[in-house]
Parts: sequence; C-alpha cells; structure tokens
Amino acid sequence: MTPMSQSLFDDPDSQDDHAVKPLDHSSVSLGSSDYLESLWTEWQKDPNSVDENWQQYFAGINQSYQHLPTTKNKDRGEPSTLNHSKQDAPTTPFDEPSDLTTAKITNFIHAYRSLGHLSAHINPLAQEPPTTPSHLLPEHYGITLDDPKVYLTADFAGRPLTIKGITEKLQRTYTRSVGADYCHLQSPKERQWFQDHMESCENKPTFESEQQKILLKDLCQTEGFEKFLHKRYLGKKRFSCEGIDVLVPMLRFLADDLVQQGTEEICLGMAHRGRLNVLVNFMEKPKEQILKSFEESEYNPFDIDGDVKYHIGYASEVTSISGQKVRIYLAPNPSHLEAIGPVINGFVRARQQILQDDRHRKVIPVILHGDAAFSGQGIVAETLNLSQLKGYSCGGSIHIILNNQVGFTTSPHESRSCHYASDLAKFIESPIIHVNSDDPEACIWAVTLASRYRYAFHKDVFIDVVGYRRHGHNESDEPSFTQPLMYQVIKQHPSSYKLYKEQLTRAAVMTADEILSMEKTWQDLLQKSYLTVKNKQGNQTTHPAPLLAKDLAYALSAPKIPIKDFFQPVKTSISLTQLTKITNHLGTAPSDFHPHPKIMKILKARSNMPQAVNTLLAPHNTKNNKGVFDWATAELLALGSLALEGHPIRLSGQDVQRGTFSSRHGTITDIKTGQVYNFLSELSTKKHIPQVEILNSPLSELGCLGFEFGYAVGAPKALVLWEAQFGDFANGAQIIIDQFITASEAKWQQTASLVLLL
Repeated sequence: MTPMSQSLFDDPDSQDDHAVKPLDHSSVSLGSSDYLESLWTEWQKDPNSVDENWQQYFAGINQSYQHLPTTKNKDRGEPSTLNHSKQDAPTTPFDEPSDLTTAKITNFIHAYRSLGHLSAHINPLAQEPPTTPSHLLPEHYGITLDDPKVYLTADFAGRPLTIKGITEKLQRTYTRSVGADYCHLQSPKERQWFQDHMESCENKPTFESEQQKILLKDLCQTEGFEKFLHKRYLGKKRFSCEGIDVLVPMLRFLADDLVQQGTEEICLGMAHRGRLNVLVNFMEKPKEQILKSFEESEYNPFDIDGDVKYHIGYASEVTSISGQKVRIYLAPNPSHLEAIGPVINGFVRARQQILQDDRHRKVIPVILHGDAAFSGQGIVAETLNLSQLKGYSCGGSIHIILNNQVGFTTSPHESRSCHYASDLAKFIESPIIHVNSDDPEACIWAVTLASRYRYAFHKDVFIDVVGYRRHGHNESDEPSFTQPLMYQVIKQHPSSYKLYKEQLTRAAVMTADEILSMEKTWQDLLQKSYLTVKNKQGNQTTHPAPLLAKDLAYALSAPKIPIKDFFQPVKTSISLTQLTKITNHLGTAPSDFHPHPKIMKILKARSNMPQAVNTLLAPHNTKNNKGVFDWATAELLALGSLALEGHPIRLSGQDVQRGTFSSRHGTITDIKTGQVYNFLSELSTKKHIPQVEILNSPLSELGCLGFEFGYAVGAPKALVLWEAQFGDFANGAQIIIDQFITASEAKWQQTASLVLLL
C-alpha cells in the first residue's frame, strides 16, 4: 500500500486551532437555497455577522469563482471563466443559474459524504445495489449528468470536473467496499481529516505486490488452519472465523502501522470467535499447543483448574511486516463476551502509567466485538462512556466489530433497534468505517485509517467488518434451522481467500503454481504438528503467557503465595513520627486554598490526632478513648503511610472523593476557584506519574469494576480499590466479580490484587 505523507502523522495537539479551516459542508442543510441566500446577503454586508462555518462556506464559494479555469470567448477571443467571470461577480450566488448550480453541487457532495455509506456494497452476501437511491442522484438536487460545464468545488477533487465526473468520483469513494460513517463528528477538523484521506485515493489506495502476497498468505493460513481442524476434529467446538477470515491480516497490518508510530505493546480483548486462529497465525502460539488442547481434556471441572481453549490468554513478541518487534497480549476472557472491554482498557492504562506513556502511544488497546453483543450488552455503553474521562482514558481504543449478521440464532431485525450494529459508537462521536470482508485490501485500508485517526486524535475508532458465519454458533450447530435462506447463500458463497487468490492470479501477482505451493507448505506444517502431538513427541508443555519484559511478566503471571504464608504475621505498624507527619499533612490545606468552612473543623480534628494517640498510648491511661479515630480518617492514615513510602494507590467509585454522605474527604474543593486538592497525591514521594488517584467514577458498576480489575492485573504492585456504595451497587458488577475476580487465578493463573470496599 502506497505510504502516506509524513504530514499525516502530525499531532493535531501541536497545530494552530485558530488557523483557517478548510471549507466544511456538513452544516449545509439539503435543499435550503432560500436560507442560504439570506445568509449570503448578510455575509456580503458583514462576514462576521454569520456563524464561522458559514463564513468558511461562503468564502469557499467566492474562492472557487476566483480560481475557475478560463477559456477563450468564442465571440471576442477574450479570457473568461466557464461559469462565472471574475469581473462580473453576482450580488448573490443564487441569482444566476451557474451560481445556484454551485450551491446545489455542494449539497450533492455533502449527501454522499453523509449518506453514501447507506448505499455502499459492504455486505458480501448481497448483490451490489442495482440502483442508486434518489437522495444520491444529481437530479434530486436540480443538476444533471449531461451538463457539459466543469465546476471547481472549494474542497472536493482539487480540479475542475463536470457533474458526471463529480458523481463518478463520489460513487467510487463512498459506495464501493468502504462505507464511511463520519459526518456525525462535531469536530470540523476530524471530518476534514477523513475527507482528505479518503477522497484523495477514492478509498482505494494502491497496494504493492509484496503487500498483496503477505495478505494472501495470511488468508491462506487462516482458512487452511480452520479446514485442517474441521477435518481432524470434526464437530469439536472451535468457534472459527470462517466468513471473516480477513481478521488475521487486518491485525497484522494494523500492528505494523502502529509499531511504525512508536507502539511497543498491543493489548487485545476478544470473545471466543476466531481466537484460536489469532493465537496461531497472528500471535505465533505453537500449533502443537492448540492441537494438544483438542486431544485431551483441557481442565478438571471438579477442581476448577484451567479453562476451555477459546478462553485462554496469551502473550508473545512478534516481528511486524516492517521488521520491528512488538509485544502482543491477548487477555483471557470468559464467555460473557463484552465484559473484556473495560478490563483491557484498565490493563492498558496501568501499562501506560508504568511505562510513563503520557501521550498514550506506546501501549494500544485493540478490542474485538461481535455485532449482536456490541449492540445488545449494556457494558459496552458503560465502557465507551469511560473512554474520554480523565481517570480512565487510554488515548482511544481501536475497535473491530466482527459482523456475522447474526447473534447466536437471532437475526439483526430481532436484536437491535438501530440500523448498524455499530451505531452505539456514535454517542461518543466515534467514526465508523463499514467494510466488506470479501474485499481484503479495503479491510486493510480500513485498519490503516483507524490506526492513523487514533494516532492523530487520541479517540476511539470503529471498523465494522461485515461478513458472515460459515458454520453455526459452533461447529456442531445447524444454522439452517433458524437462518435457512442466509445459509443457502453462504453454502454457495466462495471464501475471501478463494476470491483474492483469483484476483491476484488475474493480475499476475502470483501464479497458480506459486499459490498451490504455498497452500501445500502450510498444510504440511500443520500435519507435522499434528503427528508430533499424536505421537507425544517434542516439548508439548503449555503455558498461557511466555515471559516478556520483566514488569509485564510479573503482571501476567505473578508468583503464587504458599498457603502457609497467609498465616505469617506481617509488620504493618508505623512510627509515631510518621503518623504525626501524615496527620499534619491531612489536617493542613495549602495556604492559598479556600476550603468550605465545615471542612476546616474536620482538618483541625485530623491535625490533633497525634496528641490523641499519645494519650491513648500512655501507660496508665484508663480513660475511655472511644471516638478518637473515625473510620474514614483511620483509612486515610493507612493510605497515607503507603503514599509516604512511594506505593501507587488507585481508589475509585461513586462519590469516593468526598466519601458517601460526607465521610472521607480524601480531596477537598476550593469554594472560590473550584480547584481540587488531593491530600494523598501531594504526600507521595513520586511525582512522575499519578501515584495516588482518588477518582469519582461515573454512575456505572459493571464497566468500572471491570476497568479496575484490568488495572490491578496490569499494575500488580499498586493498591487498587473499588468502592461500592451499598450492596445493590455491588450487585450491578456481579459479572466481573464472578467471572474474573473470584476465578481468574484458577482458570488462567492470573492474579489481581483488587480490593473491594462496601
């Protein structure tokens, strides 16, 4: 794929937000020429009298008149524009046919940008749309394909085109295999970014032959692995990715693009579909380990020791296409599908803080979803809501929706109230790229766009890969019981590998003999691994997470603590000198800070605590000292002693800063400025990262606790606490408690030092 210009990697944070932005047509209402004319009149009188977007719009129209190509006037031999003379500028752009045409063309272009995805050929099981809908016809806007004149639009094409030329370019860009869904973004800069990237190559960049060969090899090995398992272990569950085979090459090209931007670790979260293929063909887990899991029982259900093969996590270091090393971590995940989303985000945030990744570029979360689960499970909305909050942001996740067009046995019209499975992403203004899984090059282009958008804007971005599920929910299921018509089509539909190898053969990129040799080499390797397992040869030791970097290795496989050590006494006391230092700090606000008057009483009580302790510890004290310590202050003293020693602390939950019903006051707010002061973070001796965080969470339990569990896994040396206000709040997070916290060590040999408070 032809590389993009280095300027596309420029960080928007460093750009001048006040610079003149390119013309933005997204604010133009379709068919509103009377309104446009009135605004135009006002703009002519005073450009500042209309909104900034309209200023740009009218300036763009005016500029297009000034730069129209010229031709010789047949009658007088004088230069003149094809549509409008510089010398004869109209009083309004709508009082002459050519001027009204310019406005109509603008609306026509905007229609394709905002609605073209509805007509894109993104469904591999459907025929291409036989007709263009009326809202994408030029006649709908009062312009015609047979207009011979050429027009220079302010921000489209960059060269004069006829109406027919404009229409064809719009169709190539917005209605082929890529459906661009981005006009809901409120940021003009982000919308312009997509227009620049997609329209410059018509959403079909050129691929180099070597890239095409890598892509074909990945498709070959993905399909070949699934067929090998289907032949050797007929009827055994594996949750294949057949129908969205393009997943593996998408991940490979995504990893390569990310590593060129400085990424060191990619953290993957996914459910079970396609997991085994990702492990073997992307993460390079030894094939023997996967095959061995088909040969014998994977875990003892009575001792609850282990988990099924399509739930297990893994970690590895792979070499990208460009030859750079990148660490990949696939989180273990139970069958509750979308529950892994917040866990991955928490893990990534912990890793980013450990690596001092302030710009959120070294460690990247990539989350894979099922279409029905994404639209159906509430934890998705909770997790997306966390994505741009200060205490939870990872700088944006890259999401890939594996769209099978069916959920278990439920069809889309029965499972969601929105048009696309991905529509939920719009509530956080994430762009969505819909793409046909039978067009592998379009899928690779989609992940490239997603990678670079995430790099540029530090926000979540979605790729909706529309494919199908060749088998049932699992390989022993009969899908035609519930989707008979769909599976009649699927049965006759060629795989994406078959389609792509035919494409490359026709283009003479590879010969049929070369492709056949590639297929045979892969099948021979699989057969060799199979015989090794069958004959119990070689090293077949399984392990969920090979050791990587020292800190990551500890996070993934923390050493087990012997049972006897739980009963050994541990010294937790601190000296009176330390206690005095902590209480003095907890009882003193900064000199220029203005606490609420009632808070001053609490601070004074805190600062008097060392004297109370002295009295309590006096040898002959017989006084009743009940009430010297309240629970919240004792808790802050304990946390303060850890902060003083430099230990990282993260406490989150609803209302934890103040404490439910005004109890904790771990932070206080200046009543004049609104500034927040965190006592414990100021006490910490380490300032390079947020060492002590006390975070008021959104009104979410399931998503937030999942995030904190992931954070605790990623930062095992930190004290991570989540506080539920009451039992019914904890109940809202029960899936995380049951599926992750209580079982992760037994199932995945994964520990997490997460503390739950009530």
